[in-house]
Amino acid sequence: MLKFSLTNIKNKSVYKFIAVLLALALFIPNIMVPDTRAATIAEIESDIKEIEKQQEAHQAEIDRIQSEIDKLAAEEDKAQEYADAIKEKISIIEGRIDETNANIVTLNENIKLIEEDLENQRLEYNDVMEQLKIRIKALYKMGDVGTLEILMNSTSLYDFSLKAEAIERMTQQDKQLMGEIQKYIEATKDERDALEEQKKMVAVLKVSLEIDQQDLSEEYLEYAKIIAKLQAQQSEKQELIEEIEHEDAELESQIQDLIAEKKRIEEEERKKREEEALKQQQQQQQQGNSGGTIYNPPTSGSSGGLYGVWPLPGYGLSYITQYYGNDGHRGLDIGAPYGTPIVAVADGEVLSASYHWSWGNNVLIYHNGTYSTRYAHMSSMAVYAGQYVNQGQVIGFVGNTGYSFGNHLHFEVYQNGTRINPYPFIT
Repeated sequence: MLKFSLTNIKNKSVYKFIAVLLALALFIPNIMVPDTRAATIAEIESDIKEIEKQQEAHQAEIDRIQSEIDKLAAEEDKAQEYADAIKEKISIIEGRIDETNANIVTLNENIKLIEEDLENQRLEYNDVMEQLKIRIKALYKMGDVGTLEILMNSTSLYDFSLKAEAIERMTQQDKQLMGEIQKYIEATKDERDALEEQKKMVAVLKVSLEIDQQDLSEEYLEYAKIIAKLQAQQSEKQELIEEIEHEDAELESQIQDLIAEKKRIEEEERKKREEEALKQQQQQQQQGNSGGTIYNPPTSGSSGGLYGVWPLPGYGLSYITQYYGNDGHRGLDIGAPYGTPIVAVADGEVLSASYHWSWGNNVLIYHNGTYSTRYAHMSSMAVYAGQYVNQGQVIGFVGNTGYSFGNHLHFEVYQNGTRINPYPFIT
């Protein structure tokens, strides 16, 4: 370590050098150190604005995608009308299928009856043919029997009359049998023709049924393709919206981190100012400056208290439409007519005054090292970012902007960057 004594220094120039050093040492505490706080806070506020611009861009993209989803929904409505028409057509085709099946059953029964009748007539025909064969055989054995031969071969007149009558009856019966055979042939021909026609009708109905079934399958397939395509497209669009909303939530988290960082910087600066003021006070006391003013550092930031006024004068507790925590609600909703003045609940600096896709026109006020408040869905704003406002000062007017359903104020309180129940601080 370098050691020297004033008594050993005889050179005047050295004396002067030491005097300068001592003067500088006394002067250094009073030198103004460059204030980096303003630049840092400004950077944070600039970052917040940039993030809010990203959120606005996100909202524009969400609106665009939602518009596409709406168009797809309209197409789906048309497809649903098409589906209803298909269902009606299906109902008609099914009715025709049922009717065709019933006709097929009836035709099959008719065919069975005709076949049974033909079989019975075939058996009768066989009997007639057998009887005819017997008659022909008997006549053949008798030869050409005339009246004279019958008379000469008769033993008596009675025997002659009996033989002649028998031959006559045989002849009549043969004629009758031949007539029945002719009728059978004619009748069975008509029935056979009718049977063939019935079979042709069944074949045509079967072909028609197969064609109807094919048309029905194609209609079902077309319907399924249209609906599936529309649903897939809407699902993809909805996923895009969810991704953007997720990114937007991350951006909001970044905003809250920046707010917390701003609070931390301001708190550090406040402590530095208090320490500096206390140091100056001690120096003044040590110098015997009894005429100085005793400095009392501010306590609002260190205590973290927030005692606010009601943000909507004239519209009190009875106008609350939604409380904090109801269905995940993260603020307090107060209903009021369009254009009702909104006031700051406490003194503070306007951190942002801009439009947000969800909050609409909204103002965020930074109060102290612990609390901030947000006022959303304004019809218009009466302050700007960086402006200092007093408790009760009008900062905007009630509206219905952003994601809102009816004129009201959405009021939020942040404690160290986290949203909490605002009710206890303004009632």
